[in-house]
Amino acid sequence: ASLPRQNLGFPSLVVASGNDPWMTTRNLTPWSEAWGSRLIGIGQAGHINTESGFGPWPMGLALLHLLQDRTRPVSAPHTRRRTRRAGEGSAARRLDD
Repeated sequence: ASLPRQNLGFPSLVVASGNDPWMTTRNLTPWSEAWGSRLIGIGQAGHINTESGFGPWPMGLALLHLLQDRTRPVSAPHTRRRTRRAGEGSAARRLDD
């Protein structure tokens, strides 16, 4: 009853296991659609927690990076960086045009 039933308003991922005893993919799909979340299946992994044997989880880290890539702002096309030439100041300084 306390779960939101509308779009979350920010990029999100829902990671699902095909044999999670707490939430089936069939029941989870409408939630992820309502939230505007990308649903990612990870196969038959049981419930995704430490009791199911999840410790360090490289795939979880990769999913985090995927989400970060979706939330990273895109630079405006006219913005570029250049290095000053000798005589214009410090050669190591960078300027935003």
